[in-house]
Amino acid sequence: MTQTLAPAAVPRLPVPSWSVQKTVNAGIRPILAAVAVLQFASLVYHPLAGPLHMAMAALLLLFLPLAAAKARRFSLILFGVIAAIVTVLAVRSGRYDLVFDGLSHVGSFAAFLAALQLLRVAANQSAAVRRVKGRFLRLEPNEVVGGFTVGAAGLGSFLSVGAHAVLAPLVGPDSPMQDRLQAALASIRGISFAAFWSPLFIAIAFVTNRMPDVNVGSIVVIGLAVALVSLTADLLVSGTRPRELRRILHGLQPLLRGGVVLAVALVAVAQFLGVTAMETVVIALPVLCLAFLSLGSRDTRRRALRTSYNNLANVSDEVMLVTAAVVFSTMLAGVPYLTDLVGPWLGGLPAGVVLVVAIVFMLAAGAVGLHPSISAALIISTFANLPDAVSRLALAEAIIIAWALAAVISPVGMTVMVAAQMFRVPYQSLILSRNLVTTLIISVATAIGLTLLDLYLRGL
Repeated sequence: MTQTLAPAAVPRLPVPSWSVQKTVNAGIRPILAAVAVLQFASLVYHPLAGPLHMAMAALLLLFLPLAAAKARRFSLILFGVIAAIVTVLAVRSGRYDLVFDGLSHVGSFAAFLAALQLLRVAANQSAAVRRVKGRFLRLEPNEVVGGFTVGAAGLGSFLSVGAHAVLAPLVGPDSPMQDRLQAALASIRGISFAAFWSPLFIAIAFVTNRMPDVNVGSIVVIGLAVALVSLTADLLVSGTRPRELRRILHGLQPLLRGGVVLAVALVAVAQFLGVTAMETVVIALPVLCLAFLSLGSRDTRRRALRTSYNNLANVSDEVMLVTAAVVFSTMLAGVPYLTDLVGPWLGGLPAGVVLVVAIVFMLAAGAVGLHPSISAALIISTFANLPDAVSRLALAEAIIIAWALAAVISPVGMTVMVAAQMFRVPYQSLILSRNLVTTLIISVATAIGLTLLDLYLRGL
């Protein structure tokens, strides 16, 4: 990768003046900071969770007009479409309460994005990240792409999309747009591979909770096998051979110690508090980052905290779209129509076709902004009364892998939005990209493999 050209500007809707832009940012920062603090408090002290969630919902209602005032054109259009659909559903069902209920669940996403701002600043201060950056400068272009994929697959297995924040500083803000775009795409692929098997992702936690008869160990082992095959194939496509892989692993080695500390801390918090992967990051990351920054000078710490606070205004588009997606998903969950409609039709299809339909449905739902938890819940509830349609393990694996892949192509998926924010690239360019082809190829291969697994499990 070269590092000579200035980054291309991301087009935004015009605002009346710089002073208006400054005023809007000044309003957004304290709101998002307050939401992050309230979400942290609600997670560590559950008795206050209800009132704190209501307070966060009220703050987000104040936030949305400010976010719309500075939103990118694509973001504003997408938000408007989702908001219009939510409005229609609310009017037809009379369930206006679901809108506020959805708003009350956005806090964890907003706090997660805020925590990543702090992680990115801390990573920039890290000597290990600087050493990795120096080693990456000596790699060939194909090795750099492979490095981001491998690094994201490793870090993402316990840090989820937070891996973007650690890896993004490796490609500087003054690097050409194409370099940052390729790094972001590689990081997205690596994280999606980690989501195939890592229990710290919400997909496995959600599916195993809703399908308790499926063995968790089998899910992890099969998912890990699919992840390793996918990662190997991706590295081969990028021209990474065993020799290049050794150089990549050597380049990433300085991150190993910090990665182990993060992994142990996140696992400990998840086990002790019983929270989701995203909530674990919200609790643990601020504490770890503040502890790391406390090792430096007061001026360094003060600059880092000021930078993190100022950067909160940069995630307004992402929080706005996540708000729309969560409210949309909550509304659909409260007014279900799909299960009764398609259940009888699916019962007569071959298992292979059923698996393809499940995967395609989750990918299509993600592409239009539906959160995977809702599409997964619809699939699981649809097949609850169709026990002979497909084996439960094959269905669970199809849902988990499709969940991970849906996040790669969803315009409101956290994987894409965080990558766009951290690497500073337009997020629509991350969807209409090589990753779309990768997603389709893995989907087809997964459907074939799980069909064979289904035949084996049912002795057909």
